[in-house]
Amino acid sequence: METFPQNLILLLSVDIVSSAEFKAKSSSRGECSDWVMAFESFYEQIPLILERERQHQQLADDLELWKSIGDQLVFLMRPRSAEQLEAECFAFLRGLRTASERMMERWGFALHGVAWAFPEGGENVTFRFHRAQLGQGIGFDLIGPDVDLGFRLVSLAPNGTVLAPLSLRSWIPQSRMTLQLIGEAELKGINLTPYPLLQMVEL
Repeated sequence: METFPQNLILLLSVDIVSSAEFKAKSSSRGECSDWVMAFESFYEQIPLILERERQHQQLADDLELWKSIGDQLVFLMRPRSAEQLEAECFAFLRGLRTASERMMERWGFALHGVAWAFPEGGENVTFRFHRAQLGQGIGFDLIGPDVDLGFRLVSLAPNGTVLAPLSLRSWIPQSRMTLQLIGEAELKGINLTPYPLLQMVEL
């Protein structure tokens, strides 16, 4: 296992599977309000479900909502050790699985996700904003190849599962979960091609 990097940023993304098709199907039946209510439920319930699982795993540090992008919620936190990184990923895996089952049962759509981490700096740029510009926003944005990688992966995750990049495998002890190769894919803007698809699996 590689030396754990300082200033590590962990991003955790939850995405609705085939959200465009879900909205189109609801609209074609004249039930536009259904998908609106479903998305409201998604926005309201996902943070609560993830936080309950984190409490169950006795994780104390704050998990912040970094971005909401239509049918996708991206959370951010800064783990300080390999053990904390694995614990956060483990809680996210369990929380997403629970949330996906509930959304499927109530609304008929599944969720999938990706967990990825990278040291702040390097090839990635952090843009910081004045609070007055964003109101109650988180106050910064992240741009760079490591950031892009997670967004490329999320659409490839099977329903109810979480994918992770290669770098995560070298930073977590894999004592509670492992990363299982499930395939390969061409990822736009990513130098390694084809890119291995690693799925988080609870031990």
